[in-house]
Amino acid sequence: MGMLRILVYLVVLACAVAFFALYHRWFSWYLLVLILLLIPFDVLLSLPGMFNRRISLHAPKIVMQGTEAALRIKTQSTTIFPAGPIRVRICEHAEEKIVFHRISCSSSAGGQFEKAIDTAHSGFVTFSYERFWISSLLGLFALPQKLPQRFKARNSKRSNHEIGVLILPAAKEPPRMPALPKITSLRPTRCGIFSEEHDLRPFRLGDPLKSVHWKLSAKYDSFIVREPLLPEFPNCLVHITPWQSAQERDITLGRLRWVCEYLLEADAELGKKHHLYIRLGQEGAVAAITETSEVLDYLRFILGDSTAVPSFVEKPPRFTWVYKVDADD
Repeated sequence: MGMLRILVYLVVLACAVAFFALYHRWFSWYLLVLILLLIPFDVLLSLPGMFNRRISLHAPKIVMQGTEAALRIKTQSTTIFPAGPIRVRICEHAEEKIVFHRISCSSSAGGQFEKAIDTAHSGFVTFSYERFWISSLLGLFALPQKLPQRFKARNSKRSNHEIGVLILPAAKEPPRMPALPKITSLRPTRCGIFSEEHDLRPFRLGDPLKSVHWKLSAKYDSFIVREPLLPEFPNCLVHITPWQSAQERDITLGRLRWVCEYLLEADAELGKKHHLYIRLGQEGAVAAITETSEVLDYLRFILGDSTAVPSFVEKPPRFTWVYKVDADD
């Protein structure tokens, strides 16, 4: 659009010069001067507004796979002076693929432009830009605006010049229903806690008196206490098989999310607390899961979000229940 306006101006200027060369009257002279003054007039009228234009990127942090989502480019201004359209090159980075989009939007305060986000597959997509161009009111020239150095050096925190979108796979029930882990053992705990299961042992210093079994103590002529036995919940591992394509990743991570949420809901309903862990591949790091938000953190990490930090464990325990999640039907 900017080049077209420049070409139109050059054509009009050439016509004015030819008209002045053929018709030596005051009208042709004033017309030529008027056309030549368009450039400084455009500069003086546009510069106050061009130096005070900023743009920012906005998008939802998490979207579901297959749903509609859009990247919004908003224009901000600190003055009332007008300016021409804004052209920006947006860099879309998804996994190993980088795509550039050239977008033109209005420079008026509060103006915005929307671009649809491809949510066909799960993943983590980042949108960013390093510079944008502000056109003059007549479109005869454009002024580039670079990002301040403080934004380029800020790698740990994203600003409004870079935004990440997590495309979350929908929870998919696996073809084989996982059986709930069973409690296989009981472990003794400190006295004073109520439990239907208990063991008997001699009194030790520090045991509360309410735990003493008085009848047996009188019978054996020594203090005998009830030691509560609590169930030893198994260590559960959800093992993820590496995928070979984006389709397999969508299925695998969708089933992983369903299995983890299923186990966490079963714990809440039964009043139990299984020890749930996730591992990708045979040699992958093991992450501990205690609530649904930690499942989302693990999905963000595994999909490439560097800001997500799952709760990895240095020394994984011995697993007594293992369930494999893959894309196999």
